[in-house]
Amino acid sequence: MLRYGISLLYWFCIFCCTEVYGSVSELTERNPYNLENSVSSEHFVIYWQEGVDAAQVEPLLDILEHSWESLVIEQGYERPITMQNYKLNVYLSGTGSRVPYNHVLGGYAILDRRGHEAFVMHKDIVPLPDNLIFVLPHEFFHTIQSSYGLIRSDAMVYISWLTEATASWAVGLTDAGAQSVAEHVLAQYAFYPHYTLYHESPTKEGSGYDLLRGHHYGAYLFFVHLTELTGDQNFVRHFLEYLKTIARPNHTPNAVKELDRYLIDTHNITLSSAFAAFSARNALWDYPDQSVYVEVLASRSTNHRNEHIARRHAQPENRWHSAPVATLPRRFGSNYIELAKPSQGNLLISFQGASHGSLNASSEWHVSVVTTTNGIASYTQLPLQNGRLDEFSVAVAGADKVMLAIAVTTAIDDHSSLDETFLYQYKFAYPDQQEPASGGGAVSTLLLLLGLVWMRRR
Repeated sequence: MLRYGISLLYWFCIFCCTEVYGSVSELTERNPYNLENSVSSEHFVIYWQEGVDAAQVEPLLDILEHSWESLVIEQGYERPITMQNYKLNVYLSGTGSRVPYNHVLGGYAILDRRGHEAFVMHKDIVPLPDNLIFVLPHEFFHTIQSSYGLIRSDAMVYISWLTEATASWAVGLTDAGAQSVAEHVLAQYAFYPHYTLYHESPTKEGSGYDLLRGHHYGAYLFFVHLTELTGDQNFVRHFLEYLKTIARPNHTPNAVKELDRYLIDTHNITLSSAFAAFSARNALWDYPDQSVYVEVLASRSTNHRNEHIARRHAQPENRWHSAPVATLPRRFGSNYIELAKPSQGNLLISFQGASHGSLNASSEWHVSVVTTTNGIASYTQLPLQNGRLDEFSVAVAGADKVMLAIAVTTAIDDHSSLDETFLYQYKFAYPDQQEPASGGGAVSTLLLLLGLVWMRRR
């Protein structure tokens, strides 16, 4: 009986050590494409056909092993399924026709011809250390996601948004840190906050909008926010574990709806309220790594179209202003209206948001006044009633800057509705400030109502 108990204890320890702390037995190497060249480490093999020097490739193994240590050992994420028995294969594209997905120019997670997780990375990235520290852990995390049922592109609605945002977020847990993540993908979301949070593909082409293709990568910041908002440092892992419990054949859940459900069930927070708080703090990038974000975004603004601030005002005018047409917010989108340093101690704010969007979806508006005083941010959420607020006084004495953070949320729907836009209007005024004689308020209100009628008939 004692021997049986010890035997059970032995196998229990072996199982736990294998699952939690890493390999106990040596992992086997696989070469399903019969490639001539490779370098390997304890958990990874990098394969290529020709044209790359092994001495250049070997340093990649250190980055991969550190990623393994950070994500699997320290953070407790499940290893890719194939790594229960085999080392994870990495293929260098552009090195020969036998390499899978040899045309891939960046990085791409795959299931190989035998159904094992792997990823491909282009050979031109090999000599670029600043890119490697982002790309390698990002793609490795994609293979980790397979353990939670997220490797197939059809596994879930909005799966691309979910997997790219969390893979970018995960890079911040590795040696790369917040700086590398921000440099690679932050501007992709930050410059286009009016687009849907879970936007996955570009709808706007043309000069200056190339970053928009990576909007869902930049949405990693939402998971930074959720980790802080919930107080759960393992929020992403716990959410992926939840998704694994609902995965089953012939079932395609909506990742955004499931995130809403998970937030409500575990933290009593709705996705709408979480997004409203996210929108407000993004007015000033009010995060522990704020200085990094501000510096990175300033450097990217010189070469890319930055639509973070929808409009700037030099002073209050006590008249209604319609929403900037070029940056009308979409579902789960934001606008930021900036007012220069106020000259009086109180500011009166009025707001009217359209009750429905251009595709007739009901809207829920969230508006906050964000001020900075000597570098310290403060937030005042406006008490809207049905998306309206006739007048509200906010103390702004001593503030260096005042911003209106406007967010609109809706019921979570399918891809066909992501281009839906929402109208609103707003007004800044000082107490006792006279309204312009032009009667702009009444005209603007009438235009808003006419615009709503037009949009709802489209």
